[in-house]
Amino acid sequence: MKIKKKNSSLIWLSGISIILGLSSACSPGGSTASNDNETQAVVSACGGANVSSGLLTNGDFEAGVGSWSGNAANVLQDSNGNNVNYANVEAAGNAWDVNLSLVVEITQGQTYKLTFSAMSDGDRSMVAGIGQNAAPYAASTQTVNLTTTCSNYELELTAATFGDNNSRVLFDMGAAAGEVIIDDVALVVTTPSADAAPNSTAPSPSENNTISVFSDAYTDISTVNLNPNWGQGTVTTQETIAGGNVLKLKSLNYQGIEFGGSEDISSKTTLHLDYWTDDSTSFDVYLISDSPVAETAHNVTVTTGSWQSLEIPLTSFSSVVDLTDVFQMKFVGNGTIYLDNIYFSSVSPNNTTFEVTVSGGKYLIDGVQEKKLTLKRGNTYKFAAQDSSTNSHPLYLGTGAIGGNYSDEYTTGVTNSRTTDNTLAFVVPSDAPESLYYNCGVHPNMGALITIVD
Repeated sequence: MKIKKKNSSLIWLSGISIILGLSSACSPGGSTASNDNETQAVVSACGGANVSSGLLTNGDFEAGVGSWSGNAANVLQDSNGNNVNYANVEAAGNAWDVNLSLVVEITQGQTYKLTFSAMSDGDRSMVAGIGQNAAPYAASTQTVNLTTTCSNYELELTAATFGDNNSRVLFDMGAAAGEVIIDDVALVVTTPSADAAPNSTAPSPSENNTISVFSDAYTDISTVNLNPNWGQGTVTTQETIAGGNVLKLKSLNYQGIEFGGSEDISSKTTLHLDYWTDDSTSFDVYLISDSPVAETAHNVTVTTGSWQSLEIPLTSFSSVVDLTDVFQMKFVGNGTIYLDNIYFSSVSPNNTTFEVTVSGGKYLIDGVQEKKLTLKRGNTYKFAAQDSSTNSHPLYLGTGAIGGNYSDEYTTGVTNSRTTDNTLAFVVPSDAPESLYYNCGVHPNMGALITIVD
């Protein structure tokens, strides 16, 4: 992107440089401008389609800055003599650190179409959308990717939790360094487009002893709030699909769930949830604990077009979050995502390795005597019986509770059965019985129950 300067000024605002051409930028107190007597700034051509701005005034910047505000409000002429807004972010920070806004009246619950042309001097992102013009700054936004080619963008945005005559169109560009040119901004009311949706419900879980947040299969936490007002742009609804209830997160930016009190989930091993999406590319799942507030995320590698079941180990959160004091969840991402069967369970995550030892004539799993296990069909588990204490205790899986011989031995999906110094591996088959036991083939009553679930 070429920039020529003559009879212009250059100002620096918290890592943003703006060349002043047709009008001055809105600068915070304490900022100063230095004069540079070269030529007026000329930037690469972008926009200039002379389209209607819809609900906006001066969306094409032909009247200069006008009512646009923010430290990125700065109107120049491009190489075709067309007015555009130009800003150069010198150093990356928070997205909202560099902002361009225009006040407009927004009606809560209404869906809008925001269109604009934009480009940069390199590949970078920018947040665009609508939102409140005062605290708590609730917004409906999307992140768009800019390139060196001037492109037209069209965003569908719903004002789910906000709306008044002091709302705004906003562009937050501070999260990445680089130049940003914007033109032909328009906002119109539109009819929400039909969303792609699953044609079936998620697989029905069969596990007992859960702490359920949202599931038809269990009794949920009685005080749970699935849609607290955290200022999110996400439109959250409960939908019925194939006779089952699902939670729909439309145009997700972030969405919270409040339990209505703290839950002790430290006795559980996993957070289970099922999701379906046709268009999301980013999805993070957070647990949040209280006193003091702490949160951390598990990043999901998104698969589109079918229900996906997640078994997230609670160890993914426990280094930061107090599992005895969890009171909120949060989802962060994009696109539209359907959720079902959100619960905390005792199912051991896929690819878990159990450390097996023997003490007092009993097996210990991970140091717990006669520990009961819950395994999931289709998952792989390993029993590492490599401690010297197991040398005279051949480990096997069986259908009976007692052990002491191999008359009830279960071998489907099992390798290294009867091991005394190696690892027994178990790929749980789809037709595995609901109850199995780990036991010693020589000595009775050493093991414990394994519950098998879908």
